[in-house]
Amino acid sequence: MTIDEIKSVSIVQFLETEGYQYAYIHRGNYWYLSPFRAESSPSFNVSPTKNLWNDFGASSGGNIINLVQKMHPSWNNHQVLTYLEQQIKNHNLKYAEDYEAMTKEQQRRNAWNESHIAEKGNERKSITFIDRISKLSHPNLKRYILQRRVDFEVAQEFCKEIHYHINDKHYYAIAFENVDGGMEIRNKYCKRSIAKKNNIRNKAQR
Repeated sequence: MTIDEIKSVSIVQFLETEGYQYAYIHRGNYWYLSPFRAESSPSFNVSPTKNLWNDFGASSGGNIINLVQKMHPSWNNHQVLTYLEQQIKNHNLKYAEDYEAMTKEQQRRNAWNESHIAEKGNERKSITFIDRISKLSHPNLKRYILQRRVDFEVAQEFCKEIHYHINDKHYYAIAFENVDGGMEIRNKYCKRSIAKKNNIRNKAQR
């Protein structure tokens, strides 16, 4: 396990495996009798959202590693981490809610990025079919041009509007001729080349 993974294991669950039960919950925080000394009024606080502890009676606090270090001051770092890893495995301790949510969100983003990259790769390998080429007029393309601070009348003079499809998906974009005799196409979401530059076949001629 990595240090970050160990730090992200729920302190509340860990304390339960150590035999410490919380006295009460206030505003989402768990309050305990301090594990470091005898006391009658809880002064030890755990925030499950931040996954951090505070011992108000001793003005100390930190993460789960700091907690075990304070509970076993004679242990070195290796002993602390080994003990935590063993407890995590033996008791199947879970990550704190914020870390688990962050991890799932990152996994979702990674899966989307991989899917998006694969889809783009498939598009590059697929044949591009031009449906029609016309005078530049689509309002979304006009908006994109103005956002790029290009005069729209100048763009109309040198560029065309192209409608094309790849597999079963239809697109439209700004088109202008490249030095290889093909076309460069642009819109807010796409930059690609068609025709001669990438040897992609068209079903229509300019």
